Amino acid sequence: NDSGKSFRFLKPLIFFGTVLVFLLTLPFITTLAYSVLGYREIGSASSQAEKGDLEKSLKHANNSKTFFEIAEKTSIPLIAELKIVGFEKSGEETRSKINTGKDLSNAALYLIQGVKTLSEIYSGKGTDPKEDFQKVSLSFKTSLNLLQKTKAQGNLPKDFEKRLENIGPFIDLFSNSSDILPGILGFDEEMNYLVLFQDNTRIRPGGGSISSYGLLKIKDAKVLDFSIYDVGKSDAKLRTHIDPPFAIRRYLPSVNFYLKDSNFDPDFVNSAISAATLYSLSEKNLPAGR
Repeated sequence: NDSGKSFRFLKPLIFFGTVLVFLLTLPFITTLAYSVLGYREIGSASSQAEKGDLEKSLKHANNSKTFFEIAEKTSIPLIAELKIVGFEKSGEETRSKINTGKDLSNAALYLIQGVKTLSEIYSGKGTDPKEDFQKVSLSFKTSLNLLQKTKAQGNLPKDFEKRLENIGPFIDLFSNSSDILPGILGFDEEMNYLVLFQDNTRIRPGGGSISSYGLLKIKDAKVLDFSIYDVGKSDAKLRTHIDPPFAIRRYLPSVNFYLKDSNFDPDFVNSAISAATLYSLSEKNLPAGR
């Protein structure tokens, strides 16, 4: 009877003790679980992006962000508990890992959303290509800043570091050229470009002898037309005499300056101007100076 009374007395204590232990360990369990899920979803987002499935990739990135936000909230009582028992350093490490996860998930979100918007521009689904392109540029910049911040803190996982090495230069170039790219890609008006193909077996100061050329038309970042022609056809249309550089007159020899040798200047800008001028004179049959 005494043992039965003792058990009935201890039963509520055991119950409340079990509940107390559960409540004390719950923040640890939930924080750990949601952090693991967050990192797993980042990996899934990356895998789906590599396969080209941007919709699934974006979904996984959003899930990752949500999991890390929940982990951040559940970590508040956990960090307080660790501080009470003298494990403050462990609490700071926990907070740091969660913040790193949040930054990585946000970086993935911005990057994937930017790529998705860019694909919509090229497919003609966007309503305002120029504005959409500016959003892409901002998304890439934000993603790169978050990744570089994480790397500077020494918290970037090795697999992400390898991916950053692969995509970093592209995003960096895209971001740094964001002010001029809208004009280059024809968001304001259709752009026409003269593309020169050089023969590296016939050396010239600006590269190689121009064997053929292409005419590229771009509007709203989409290629409208790209045609390639033999340079001889353009040179044959030249109806005016232009003195070539001295080296061409002496060593080739040639009495006229043609598109095929227009890159006879180590300065790319000067060679480009010569090529554009000679092409224009040849195609329009205009005399020099008009």
